[in-house]
Amino acid sequence: KIGHIDEQAKLPERPKLSFIRKIAEYGYYGVSALIIACLFFIPIFPSFLLVDWLDVNVFNINPNNHLQIALYYFILAIPASAMMMMITAVISSGLRKIALPRLEIGTYAVHGSTYYRKWFAAQILETSLQTLHGLFATIYAPTWFRMLGAKVGKNTEISTATGVIPEMLTLGEESFIADAVMLGDEEIKGGWMSLKATKIGNRSFVGNSAYIADGTVLP
Repeated sequence: KIGHIDEQAKLPERPKLSFIRKIAEYGYYGVSALIIACLFFIPIFPSFLLVDWLDVNVFNINPNNHLQIALYYFILAIPASAMMMMITAVISSGLRKIALPRLEIGTYAVHGSTYYRKWFAAQILETSLQTLHGLFATIYAPTWFRMLGAKVGKNTEISTATGVIPEMLTLGEESFIADAVMLGDEEIKGGWMSLKATKIGNRSFVGNSAYIADGTVLP
C-alpha cells in the first residue's frame, strides 16, 4: 500500500511482476474461482434436508394425484428458498469479513495481498447475488448492505446497485438508489487500485443506470 494519491498527482511506476509471482497468481485466481463456485452449493443442502423432513413428517401425498404433487412442491419451495437465501447471506457476509477484515482508503498494487483479498471478497459478493438478487428493491436490501459493512441511513431504498465497496459506502437517510447504478467501484489504473470513500447524502436520488465514481460526495 502507498498513501492516498491526489488525482492530479502522477501514479508511481507500474509494479514489477516476477515470473514466479505471475505463475503463483494464475494458481491463486484459478483455485479461488473453484472454491467460490463450490461454496455457494453449500446452502442448497440444508434446503434439501428441510424439504425431505417436511415430506416425511408433515405431508402425505397421493403419488397418483399430479395436481396435488405440483402444489406440494410449490409450497415446499417457499420455506426451502427462504432458508437458502438466509444461509447464503450469512455465509457470504461472514466469508467476506474473514477475507477482508478491514479495508482503508488508499492506493494498492494490483500484485499485492490487499488486491488479492479484495478480488476474492468481490467475487464472493458477486456470486452470492445470483441467489440474493430478490432482496434488491425490497425492505431487506438495506439490512443486506449493513451486513456487508456499508453505513445505511433509515428509510433508504436500494435497488440493483453494483460495483459496491461496502466499507467505503455511506448512504444517507431516506435516499434512493435506483436500478443498475454503478455505485463507488474502485479505480484500477497503471497497475494500482485506488480506493476512496463514497457518500450519498440524505434524501438524495440516484437515478437509473447512473455512474457514481468512487470518492463522490453527493449532497
